[in-house]
Amino acid sequence: MTGIVNTTGVRSGTVDSRSVTNLTGVLPSDVTGGSGLTALGTVTSGTFEGTLNTDTTYPALAKVGTFTRAVAGAPGDVSYTGVGFQPSVLHFSCSIQDGPSFCFGMSDATTNLCFMTQYTTQNAGTPGTNTGSMAIYIHYSATLGTKAIVKSMDADGFTLTWYDIGDPSTGTVVTMYTAFR
Repeated sequence: MTGIVNTTGVRSGTVDSRSVTNLTGVLPSDVTGGSGLTALGTVTSGTFEGTLNTDTTYPALAKVGTFTRAVAGAPGDVSYTGVGFQPSVLHFSCSIQDGPSFCFGMSDATTNLCFMTQYTTQNAGTPGTNTGSMAIYIHYSATLGTKAIVKSMDADGFTLTWYDIGDPSTGTVVTMYTAFR
C-alpha cells in the first residue's frame, strides 16, 4: 500500500490486490473502496470485512468441556485445565447425577451468578435463583449439596472454590461448561 488513507478515502496512492505487508494504523470506519481498496476489504463500525489469508490460523474463541465431581469431595480450590487459553467468561450447566437438582451458572471471576432448582421436602426441584453469588449451586436434599465460585481464570483453564452445604456424603455433580476467550 502506498499513499495516505483517511476519512475521505484515498488521497494519494493506490492499494492493489497483491499482499499488503507492514500496514500499520487503523483504517477509519467510513473508508469503503476507491483506487482498488475493495481488494483489501471494507471497514464498517470498526470491524474489518473482507478476505483474510487462507493460510492464517486464528485462535479459538470458545471451548466446551465437561467434568464431574463427587459431592463428598473435600471443600477447597480445584483447578481445571486443558482449555487452551485464559477464559474471560464461563457458563456452566450442572446437575446431580440421577437427582432432581440442576443449575445454570456463569462467571467472569468477579461476578458469579446462577439459576437453579433447589430440592425441598415439599416440592423437589423448586426453581429459584441463589442468593449466595455462586456460579454452581446444587441442592440434592433439603439440607445437603455443594456449591462453587470461580476463584480465578488461569492461563489454561480456571479454578473453582467448592463449598459443602451440610455434610454431603453421596452423589456426583456432572458439569458441562463453555469457556469464552
